[in-house]
Amino acid sequence: MRADELASLAERGRADPAWWVREILGDDPWRKQVEILEGVRDHREVNVRSCHSAGKSWVASRAALWFLFNHPGSLVITTAPTARQVRGILWKEIGAAYHRARIPLGGDITTTALRLGPDWLALGFTAAEHDPDRFQGFHSTSTLVIVDEACGVSTEIDQAVDSILSGDHSRLLRIGNPTDPQTPFGLAFRQRRGERFAISAFDTPNFSELGIDIESIRDGSWRERLSESDGLPTPNLVNPQWVADKWRQWGETSPMFQARILAEFPEGGETMLLSLSLIESAADREPVEPNGRLVFGVDIARHGSDETVVVAKSGDSVRVLETWTGVDTMGTVGRVVALAEEYKPVAINVDEIGLGAGVLDRLVEIGLPAVGINVARAPRDRERFENLRAELFWNIREEIEEGRLSIGSDPVLIDQLATIRYEYTSRGKIRLESKANMKTSPDRADAVALALSPSGSIAEDINIPDIGLRSSPWSF
Repeated sequence: MRADELASLAERGRADPAWWVREILGDDPWRKQVEILEGVRDHREVNVRSCHSAGKSWVASRAALWFLFNHPGSLVITTAPTARQVRGILWKEIGAAYHRARIPLGGDITTTALRLGPDWLALGFTAAEHDPDRFQGFHSTSTLVIVDEACGVSTEIDQAVDSILSGDHSRLLRIGNPTDPQTPFGLAFRQRRGERFAISAFDTPNFSELGIDIESIRDGSWRERLSESDGLPTPNLVNPQWVADKWRQWGETSPMFQARILAEFPEGGETMLLSLSLIESAADREPVEPNGRLVFGVDIARHGSDETVVVAKSGDSVRVLETWTGVDTMGTVGRVVALAEEYKPVAINVDEIGLGAGVLDRLVEIGLPAVGINVARAPRDRERFENLRAELFWNIREEIEEGRLSIGSDPVLIDQLATIRYEYTSRGKIRLESKANMKTSPDRADAVALALSPSGSIAEDINIPDIGLRSSPWSF
């Protein structure tokens, strides 16, 4: 092949990874796999939560080969929690694709290494939690790190991975079953970092091409749809019979079904108030009626690192309006007054426990429509909830579940909502995890709960004109 033909081939390959996988490797990626390959091409960080048997390692191996052969002098590092996952799954896929390629790819391949030159290579090794130093010393202008079964990788290893992604053309692909929301992998989704993909069983060809959805599993009509076809489009991927069996065995709301079938982070042993998918849907939802009674929820910081937060609610939308730290009581009053003068809320719901009592008293004294909310007091529904805080957060849950609330894309708020747990008392009442047991104080989530408190409904309707960003905080 002439030099100009090689250059043209390389240019086409870099621009179109799906084309390269089809034409050079002879494989046929399906829709979601194409999107992931293009995500690696276009974005520094790509996170993929996937159901069981969706071709996770298949697409990761093709991404590794595409990046290595289309970026001269590049470095590809693949890692996973165990040697079996590195050697027996991911690198087995890499080796199989390499040897089946339509044209000789060149280089020297071993069980967990592929070398094209002294500084042009791909390596695979285990992400041992106790040994983040294994990632030190790797540097290249073009680097791709692939973290397979990403929920099994510790914070220390995740930080070590990030340290080698300093080149001008660096890429990170995390991929795995979403089994633990408290991992760096789960945090990447809560904070909405990078390009994010979810592959549920119903996204795969054996479901999407046959029109099989969750309703088909529930009512058993998947059998008829399967019998009317010429068989499974992709027999090696997750199939309807297995999903139907697990639906009966696990139950639709079980953590196993959520993670292994729906590709959602599970609620876990201590029940999560909201699933990540529900929170993301509320973050992505455009407000239907953004104008209505404007109510502030104000959560007052109790410690130096905690935030004082003002949330604005109007219609079906809540937005974090402003946050600050390190300001004393009178300084906090001044900031709330300034925001109230600008936005003219009809109610200001203030957490009156602790420092909030002084802020509340001063706001009332100067004539603002401030209402004290003591979340430790008895709830309205004393049969269901242990205290008002549990009732207010359950109100958030119901508003989001029923598609009535838009929360915006604030990553800290999303993270806080995704980590709130609840349980049942011995009397069958719902209570939230104590703030003292939480890693960080959920200040922004608390302010949202205050803004949604029914006390704000006593005010009259007002029309909030959309005259700019600061005057319409729910339209960020």
